[in-house]
Amino acid sequence: MLLSKFLVQLKGNAMNLYLRLLSYVLPYWKSVIICVLAMLVVSVGNLVPTWISGRIVIDKVIVQGDLRQLHWILLFLLGTYLVKSIGVMISEWLSHEIAEKVIYDIRTEVYSHLQKLSFRFHKDNSTGDLMTRTVNDIDAMRDMLAHSAHAIIVQTLTFTGIAILLFFMNWSLATLTLFPLPILGYLIFQFGVRLRSISRDVRARLSDVNARLQDNLSGITEIKTFAREAYEERRFVEICADYRNSIIRGVRLWAYMSPAVQFALGISWTTILWYGSWQIIHESNNMTVGQLFIFLGYLWRLFIPIEMASHENERLQKALAA
Repeated sequence: MLLSKFLVQLKGNAMNLYLRLLSYVLPYWKSVIICVLAMLVVSVGNLVPTWISGRIVIDKVIVQGDLRQLHWILLFLLGTYLVKSIGVMISEWLSHEIAEKVIYDIRTEVYSHLQKLSFRFHKDNSTGDLMTRTVNDIDAMRDMLAHSAHAIIVQTLTFTGIAILLFFMNWSLATLTLFPLPILGYLIFQFGVRLRSISRDVRARLSDVNARLQDNLSGITEIKTFAREAYEERRFVEICADYRNSIIRGVRLWAYMSPAVQFALGISWTTILWYGSWQIIHESNNMTVGQLFIFLGYLWRLFIPIEMASHENERLQKALAA
């Protein structure tokens, strides 16, 4: 069985990748449960301050001029931020700890498998290529486990909570707020498909660089004996140029995605500001200034998961390509 066939267990689409990694995560299920609960606390902490500021501080406290009530609300908000900070600390700590344990298990399993492969396999595959698979490719999964999985869970919970609250307050304005999201979702999906292809090429080029460097350094005596320094340098420069060009293609693709999210945010912001103000002026749907404040505040929170999804999609596609 070749190493590539062994590593195919960690390949596939996004859902398959997470499901296959699940077998490595399950032994640490207690830490996972605590981590997810901490993420839930963080998500709630993302929602509470904006809601209280709009519904209570603006619509009630400021209107009534009750400073005593304002003091208690501010203390409650400080407590909310404190609890959220503790949740962030616990979730970040445990997600990285779990990721490191899983990566350790995978890497040692891959190394154990390498030692069982035939002499012919090791003869046909360069040491640099095998090192790239064992070190760099598995490290790409670390980024996904430690960062992407954590961000996806937190932002999904936050996104769901915001959507529910917005529709609870004002369904018509919420519909306008969420209108650009399917379009952005499609763009991110297409971005991911193209990025995965580029990421595979990047990792293949990196493997070539490592293989050529390992072969040249291990055979430096022969290179000097036959005066092949200039020839080998040209070969290495060409391989490095291919690696550089692959990375630049990925950067160029990424440069198109972030502005699209920002432009969609601008469209939603101006739409909400216009329609929300119109409802307040015409006293439609019992719209208040505090509710408009919540919509505008949640809009940023709503698009943070979208923009982060494009960032985490980049990590995820690199892990899939690995």
